[in-house]
Amino acid sequence: MPDQRFQLICADLATAEVKPESLDWIITDPPYERKSLDGGIIAKLRDFSHKNLKPGGSLLCMIGQSWLPEIYRDLGGIQTFQYHWTLAYT
Repeated sequence: MPDQRFQLICADLATAEVKPESLDWIITDPPYERKSLDGGIIAKLRDFSHKNLKPGGSLLCMIGQSWLPEIYRDLGGIQTFQYHWTLAYT
């Protein structure tokens, strides 16, 4: 029997149905292309995360390094989230 304490939701944030402040983690890997960023995907992720993360919850966002300044800006900086770390994996 699966452990009822955990639930994995795989969904597009535009259609994900979750209760406000119900998520401990959001782990995402949005498209890296510039056109995706220009479409406001990071701002949408910011708004979704702000609404649906529990207090103290975490957003882990895997994104290409080419647009980091714009991504940090679109996430709202430390006014929206407490920044912890930027890391790279190869």
